[in-house]
Amino acid sequence: MLKHYATVLVLAAGFACSRKPGDEFKGRWMVDGPAFEPCGISERWWPVFDSSLAAETTVETTMVFIARPSDSAAARASHVPQLPPPMFATVRGETSAVGAHGPSGGYQRQILVHHFDLAGPFKPADCR
Repeated sequence: MLKHYATVLVLAAGFACSRKPGDEFKGRWMVDGPAFEPCGISERWWPVFDSSLAAETTVETTMVFIARPSDSAAARASHVPQLPPPMFATVRGETSAVGAHGPSGGYQRQILVHHFDLAGPFKPADCR
C-alpha cells in the first residue's frame, strides 16, 4: 500500500513539473487590436485565446454613451476616453507561420495564447 502512495506522489510531481504548452515570449501587449509585439522581433501578432483561457476570462460589457455637445467648441473640448497604454507582457502560446492574419491581414502571425501575465506599462528597457 505504501508503495502505491509513493508511486502516486512521484507521478503527481512529474505532472506538476511537466512543460506547459507553447513557447514563452515577452513583449508589448496592446489593447487596441488587440496585438502582441514580441521583444527582438519586428512583427505584430494577432492573439487568439485558447478555449480554457477564454472560459476563465470575465468580459466587461458595460457600455458608456457620451452625449455630443451641440456646439463645435464644446465638442472639441469634450473629453474622449483614452485606451490603456501598451503593457509589458509574458505570453505563452503557439505561433502560426508568417502570413496575413487578423482583421484585413494586418498581422504577420497569429498566436494561440495559453497563458499571459501583464506586468505594468511597457518601457523599451523591458525588452533588454
